[in-house]
Amino acid sequence: MPPPLKELMELQKQIDESARAIVKSVRTLVDHRSEYRPVRAADYPDRDAAFYDGAEKELAAEGVRPLGDFEDAAFSRRHPDKDAFVRLGLSDDGTIGAIWFKLGAASSVAFQSWLEDGRELVTVRAETETAVPNRPAVATERVGLETAVRDVVRRHRSRVRAAGALPRLLRGLEDLLAGYADDEAASASFREQQGLALFEPMMRKKLGDRYDEEGEPLVQAIHAHPEWWTGETPKPVRLMFLASRDDSGRSHVTTAGLMTHGLPELQMKAVAGNHCRAARFLMGVVACKLGRDVPERPLPVGLELALTHADVALPNEFVALGRYPEVAVERADPARVRLVLEAFGGNPGLFSMLGGSDPELLHLLPPADYQGNKDEWLRATCRRLGQDAPAPLGPAALEAQMQAASRKARATLGGFRVRFRSGLPGDHTLLIKLGLTTTRGGREYVWIKVGEWTPHGVLVGTLETKPRDVPGLEQGQELRVPEGDVFDRAIFSKEQGMVEVALTDIVAQEFGVDL
Repeated sequence: MPPPLKELMELQKQIDESARAIVKSVRTLVDHRSEYRPVRAADYPDRDAAFYDGAEKELAAEGVRPLGDFEDAAFSRRHPDKDAFVRLGLSDDGTIGAIWFKLGAASSVAFQSWLEDGRELVTVRAETETAVPNRPAVATERVGLETAVRDVVRRHRSRVRAAGALPRLLRGLEDLLAGYADDEAASASFREQQGLALFEPMMRKKLGDRYDEEGEPLVQAIHAHPEWWTGETPKPVRLMFLASRDDSGRSHVTTAGLMTHGLPELQMKAVAGNHCRAARFLMGVVACKLGRDVPERPLPVGLELALTHADVALPNEFVALGRYPEVAVERADPARVRLVLEAFGGNPGLFSMLGGSDPELLHLLPPADYQGNKDEWLRATCRRLGQDAPAPLGPAALEAQMQAASRKARATLGGFRVRFRSGLPGDHTLLIKLGLTTTRGGREYVWIKVGEWTPHGVLVGTLETKPRDVPGLEQGQELRVPEGDVFDRAIFSKEQGMVEVALTDIVAQEFGVDL
């Protein structure tokens, strides 16, 4: 693989790994619920007694009494290697809760008051800081690490006095723990609702002037992978397909879109004239499989995939909506695909940006032990996965196949007439395809949205698009089409797309004329 592409893929891999770790840490924060249980400080021989007892002495002088030592059992389960506990306290007047602890070399002292108007005031001295946005009701002020504990609590008292609202009174340990639990739940709810919107302000706060260079790529990676936050199955990789034909009429089909997922693009060479739909279907299934189930980067050499129905993401633009599987699957064993990194082998065009004059892409091939030719393998593989791939034909067969599909479509018009007159469900719309004579004597096909089907066999509807080479017709114009002039038919839904696909559209996909 050319070095520029390798370097780009490796860089994206590093960005994705860092971004995913950031999401995981925030997800952990949001999901965490403290479970405080009493412990004895004496059971922690490595504790920094000077820190705990020194802070307690300073706070006692400021009217804050200790309530005991506690372990967060939820934290301990997640980090069994970290031996830590917190000390809790409450001011004599019941207006300020206190928590102080040391974890490794880092220490933290924090004071919190809950106001009657719903606001919360937090004053904290800590060596670590979370930049994760919190709900507006929580006003947090950080003081310098050099600030004495007594001065931190004094600063907090002054903030409470200036707040303009009375603090809620806490009667003891039970009220303090309830306050912490309510605060934790409310902040988690806010952050859950914010979702991915948390990360840009968080990274801007952490990185400052370095955000554009260091933070923006991470945020872009996070937004490209919402499943990291939600835990849902990742959405299928979105691909574009490009194709060219050689002198024999065989197609060279490639993808565009996998590089952004840290993967090489896919290619299939010497594809039969009517196997473009099959090639794109299989490449799409492989792309999703790689993105979902093959974590190794770079990909292992000589990788072979086993594909089943479960690997076909629906809806799929290369299977008829509502007709999957299009063909009954007779064999239960998986379909196998071998992936070989191989030169593009032609004019790289768009792929020149990947580096080098002849970039390498992953070529989809039959397994090494397959007995038969590639055409047979591609058709059998797609049919094993539920797509009704046809027997291979050359590009010259396109017109005959289109006419055959049109005859099949017209043969079903009687049933469509009955359904239309009975009323189509929901937002379903009947469309008909009409062939118009162009100024050059050829045919241009257009879609008409049917509004009426007369008793005399005439379909009345509006032109969906303006023809490119048929003067005198405009989009939205009303046309009357005798049943005998209908070239194809389809049922369309705004929500679902093509509910019943036009048979000639499938042929167009098969021969790649829709590219």
